[in-house]
Amino acid sequence: MTPDASAQLKIAAVCDEIKALLLKKNSQYGNSALDPIRIFSKASPQEQLLVRIDDKLSRIQRGAGLLAADEDVVNDLIGYLVLYKVVTSDLEPAVTYDDVITFCDPRDGCNPWKSFYDDNEGLS
Repeated sequence: MTPDASAQLKIAAVCDEIKALLLKKNSQYGNSALDPIRIFSKASPQEQLLVRIDDKLSRIQRGAGLLAADEDVVNDLIGYLVLYKVVTSDLEPAVTYDDVITFCDPRDGCNPWKSFYDDNEGLS
């Protein structure tokens, strides 16, 4: 495998990990980041995400570090930034809902690279 292909696979794997985290949390919390129920706060989803990002950055600045014992600050920040991009994007999704809910999670034993390798047989 070429160094470029190796880097691309690593990038894709990290993105897949973040995607799995966001989809899991979105399911667990009922889409609360993009469609909050607004009991106390009346802020827009964009503003609420910016507040969450500010909170994470504040914890880092105040000494909690990037890897606090009870949370993964880096993944949380990446996740919030992705959600912010989603909520501020006016693009229509290029995939269907069924495509999203049937994504391949390598922790479940599937091979997310199968189609990549099939399409790129020259990589080695």
